[in-house]
Amino acid sequence: MAITDIIDDHAPTSPFPHSPLSFTADDIDTISHLSGVELNDVARTTQRLARQAEARTALLAYRIGESIADDMLVVAATRPHTHHAVDKAAIAEISLQLGISRSLARRYAILGAHLTDLPHTTLAFLDGHIRLSRIELVADQLSILDPSLRAQAEPLALELARRTSADSTLRDQLTELVIALDPDAATGARHDFADRNQNIHIRPDTHGHVTLDGCLPAEQGLHLAQRISTLIDERLCADDPRTHGRRRVAALADIQGLPGAHLTCHCGNTTCPATPSEPETDCDTAPFDDTAPLDQPDTGEADAGVTDAGVTEAGEAPAEDLPNTGEANAEVAADSATCDEHHAEEPTAEPAQQTALEVLIDPAGVAVPRLVGFGVIDPAHAAELAAGVIARPVAFPDLTAANLTSPGLNLAAMESNLAAWELPDNPAPPADPTGHGGYPAPPPWALRYRPPDRLRQQVIALHGVCRYPECGKPAEHTELDHLVKFNHADPHAGGWTVLFNLVPLCGPDHQRKHLGFWTPTMHTDLSITWTSTRTGETITTYPR
Repeated sequence: MAITDIIDDHAPTSPFPHSPLSFTADDIDTISHLSGVELNDVARTTQRLARQAEARTALLAYRIGESIADDMLVVAATRPHTHHAVDKAAIAEISLQLGISRSLARRYAILGAHLTDLPHTTLAFLDGHIRLSRIELVADQLSILDPSLRAQAEPLALELARRTSADSTLRDQLTELVIALDPDAATGARHDFADRNQNIHIRPDTHGHVTLDGCLPAEQGLHLAQRISTLIDERLCADDPRTHGRRRVAALADIQGLPGAHLTCHCGNTTCPATPSEPETDCDTAPFDDTAPLDQPDTGEADAGVTDAGVTEAGEAPAEDLPNTGEANAEVAADSATCDEHHAEEPTAEPAQQTALEVLIDPAGVAVPRLVGFGVIDPAHAAELAAGVIARPVAFPDLTAANLTSPGLNLAAMESNLAAWELPDNPAPPADPTGHGGYPAPPPWALRYRPPDRLRQQVIALHGVCRYPECGKPAEHTELDHLVKFNHADPHAGGWTVLFNLVPLCGPDHQRKHLGFWTPTMHTDLSITWTSTRTGETITTYPR
């Protein structure tokens, strides 16, 4: 089917019967009288219209680039030195014709190329129910697979993309799907991605700042995030007046070894519990203790390992312009001798220390490995990390539990048998509405507010992420909330501390849940239906 046929068959729909919403006086008056449900419907329909238009723009942009590339290849046949410029010329032409940035033009071009082999994804894109970022994730991940596996995996990938989840959750699920189907292809894709993208960029910004942007292996970024958090916890108290961001930048400077950048608390209190003792010399040579307790890494921020390579220190004069005096040399020699004496007390080489990173590995070899704090990784990557001192291998927690009839979508166990997978005709029934988890009598731990560690690990492993709609916070960094409120005065009467009454929620979403705008109902497959108390609308979220 031609691209024009696809576009014509999936023409955009208007949110109003006769014309698009233009916010004229009549439109504004109509909107002001809409009910909550009607207002939401109009907004969603308008959003779908915009997505349909963007889908057509992206596909046509790809055709613009393709036509330029075809012309350039004719030129390249007689002038081979121009061949490498074909892609750049195509992207530049898309940018010029549509008046968009070259980065967006590149996204459109790459997506269009991927979609040529994904007919169902193309139709879903044109339909407008799935946003651009999620279509890109589906297309990018499925491009790793060979054509036969790709055709089998596409319907499942689209079903995951239609669910209400954060893009980070979808990325993790699609990666797990690809690894489960073809681990060797996933390993090859990881190496190819590293060759294309691993780098550190340090770009001048304004007001005396630079912007750092880096693409690093997951374990390197997690380790840096943990070191920054640990250093802040060790050396700063709660009264330090700096913002969260400035504390992290100061900690990074200390880790880099920037001269004079020793992280200290700025609270000004003489009794500050975080104030370290004065160093014996000006040479900060104390090794960082990787075995210290680690704070949770803030995965919502771009924590990337950075270096000072590529930054021009414009404030320093060239060495040949500096005066060369005997006094200066003598002072430098004396300082160097002092530092050398201090360093002489240190061992010349220290054994590598085990980091606090953990890799979850299934002893049975069925479940896809997970790097805690990051997500799924291919088996070869997990083996590399666990073989040395980078990460400690840990077995997946025991997920057996009474009344757990369907633990959710087990992508790894499906292997290549995707044809047998079908959506259920009816949703799973609600879990015990009393909050007792189906138990006739409370287990020993059920009447205690805080869950035992084994139960907590079960909840984290089974849910994977914060279960509020559109949140992708990893479950290990969330709070466990009782769906049916725990009754401290009479624990028997309230919700119990059991699997089917506990759900991971991040701090902000935990507060939103208690505001009561959306009420959750858990089902026996661990899906959760959130119902709006204002409009009665429902949204369903699923375990990762």
